[in-house]
Amino acid sequence: MTSKEIGAPYTKGTLSSGIDCKRSKVSQTRLLSLLLAFAVAARFHVALFYEVNWDEFYYLAFVYQYDYGTLSAQLQTLHVHFFNWLKWVSANEVIQIKAARLVLVLFQIVTGYFIYLIARRFVSTPAALFSVLCYFAFSFNIRMGASFRADPFATFFLMGSVALILSEKLQIKRLLLAGVCIAVAVLFTIKSLLYLPTFGFIAVALYLEAPSKSKFIYKPLTVILCAITTFYVLYLIHGSFLHLPDSALAAEAVNVSFDKTIKNSTFFPGFIYFKYSLLYDLLFWLALIYGIKVTCVASLPQRQLGRSERLSLLSLAFPLCTIFFYRNAFPYFYSFMLAPATVLCGVAWDGLKHSSKSSRETHVITSCLLFFMALSITYHGFIIPKQRTLQVQYEFVELIHKLFPSPTEYIDCCSMIASFPKQGFFMSSWGMESYIKASQPLLKSAIAVEQPSFVIANNQFLDHARIPETNSNRLLSEDLTALQENYIPHWGALYVAGKHLDLRAGRTSFSISIPGVYTLEASHSITIDAQRLSPGETLFLIKGSHIATPSQPEQEVTFRWGNNLYRPPLQSRYQPIFTGF
Repeated sequence: MTSKEIGAPYTKGTLSSGIDCKRSKVSQTRLLSLLLAFAVAARFHVALFYEVNWDEFYYLAFVYQYDYGTLSAQLQTLHVHFFNWLKWVSANEVIQIKAARLVLVLFQIVTGYFIYLIARRFVSTPAALFSVLCYFAFSFNIRMGASFRADPFATFFLMGSVALILSEKLQIKRLLLAGVCIAVAVLFTIKSLLYLPTFGFIAVALYLEAPSKSKFIYKPLTVILCAITTFYVLYLIHGSFLHLPDSALAAEAVNVSFDKTIKNSTFFPGFIYFKYSLLYDLLFWLALIYGIKVTCVASLPQRQLGRSERLSLLSLAFPLCTIFFYRNAFPYFYSFMLAPATVLCGVAWDGLKHSSKSSRETHVITSCLLFFMALSITYHGFIIPKQRTLQVQYEFVELIHKLFPSPTEYIDCCSMIASFPKQGFFMSSWGMESYIKASQPLLKSAIAVEQPSFVIANNQFLDHARIPETNSNRLLSEDLTALQENYIPHWGALYVAGKHLDLRAGRTSFSISIPGVYTLEASHSITIDAQRLSPGETLFLIKGSHIATPSQPEQEVTFRWGNNLYRPPLQSRYQPIFTGF
């Protein structure tokens, strides 16, 4: 008998091939693990140094409203019970948000683990790690995936629920826990309902592979009933701690949210942000598309994907479709919708190994993918946060707390000084559209009733001293006039209550809407209501009309709120508080 007949060369080759394959997987796993560690380091760097978005200040403000007993929003405010400790971290809201971000980085790390668990049901270990890396290396997710918003919480609980439902053994305790996770996610944000098609198709896929169809029906019903019950119970418990003037407000909020974000939205409202991601994440999108193609073909190394597996995998891509109709598909939304879809990138990784390409070509392709992901992590995780740092915001908030040691009424676009009582409305794009449609001078009313002492011009609408006359996208004329007549520039984006008076015509009458101590800024003394006042002296001005008489002709004076209110040295150039997404 020859060696060929007994198959000795074949056995040796197979053994060698198996060892090489195992070594290749080990080296891939190590490299992918190193890149994941690099991505996590970038997450922490972003959390500590990247500028704070207006939404994060707004989200923090709910915590203080709950603390002060004024919170009335029962939906999408569940986080207030878990972040009350932020006020003890620092008096500066920027530092508080940094601390909250660090917590959310941990949430997102566990979200990555859920992605890994889901992917391992279908693909190899290196491919599952690649799925997590694709999620962590996506440009928008690097910068905003762990920002202080509802999205990271919702993604965490939804992906946890998907991982539980797709586990090998659908035990009753896992089904119940999955229902709880879905309920909590919806309480954090209503947009969690956008995952419903994914859960629906996964249920169909599991039904198709169930050995006993009749016995399977109770499993999705268990999840649904548990989710509804948990939502209702937690909703009532949460509401019992709040100041709820009207129980119908929550239902109205849901209707308005649906109409605004979905029903009346235009096609592909966030296309400008998608174009950015195409530029910086092109290889991610190509890997995702290839993963969808491999799933449809159903061919992976060592095995063929079954019908139910293909349906489960394709269902994970359904949240991607929301960018075509969801109004608020802003950059931070990508971390929410991409989490399940990244599993398909893992399918692409394994699919490349099973393709007709040579091992050399496959190695080149995978090396390019990993190289460009490393570049994305470096650029978006370390370079951009250095260019768009939160230092300006930190120094500005420090100045506010120095000028106003105790909580003071103010106006801004997003509750930037969350520990102070804000007046006006949330000036997001949605808020401004509603404001213009209602055509109600909200700021004028707030000034008249609440008498806020300062304004933070942290968007273009409030920066009334710099608004071009040709700018049509601005506040209602009544509100703009109220700002111009009652607030003067102080430092950077800060305006304080005050008046500029032109006394060249002699005796002048003027009105004060915000009572308090004012400092006279002038070259010569003047007389106010029969009381002589020298430059630098202070006077308490009550609300109402006053008369100013100059001591010299051709005189202009300024009344500035406060007792010689401190002003830092002039900035070398005007720096906006927010630079956008």
